[in-house]
Amino acid sequence: MRSRTGTALLITLFTFICCGADSGGCNTSQERIGPSGAEVGAAIAGVAVVIVGAVVLIEVNHSHHTLKGCVLSGPSGLELRTDDQKSYVLTGTTANIKAGDQVGLHGSRVKHSKGSPGDPTFIVEKMKKNYGPCKAFATPPPSATP
Repeated sequence: MRSRTGTALLITLFTFICCGADSGGCNTSQERIGPSGAEVGAAIAGVAVVIVGAVVLIEVNHSHHTLKGCVLSGPSGLELRTDDQKSYVLTGTTANIKAGDQVGLHGSRVKHSKGSPGDPTFIVEKMKKNYGPCKAFATPPPSATP
């Protein structure tokens, strides 16, 4: 008796799933519930584009406010020379910065107009990291004299 009841319940459940509880007969067309595979793929691609765009904007914006290079003493005061040989006159919070150190600085770049002389200025807000003495200024090991 139990197997007939279970079988009848499975057939009834299958009928409701296949035909729908509110329709009068079985539908031969397959109706999809939820988004299609293409819609899911498009949604994932859209989210990926937004995330990549946000990361790129944050990185570009962050890099415009950070400089890393070697501090030199110049005629205008302290200067920073980056690895790509660009020089910036340092202003702002420069109390903890000394010539001969390689540092990472956070601040704002000030561009000069094309006709104005001198290096561009970097207004230091804080020193992010001191990497130690510059490679160019590192003292050579003492030579052995006979």
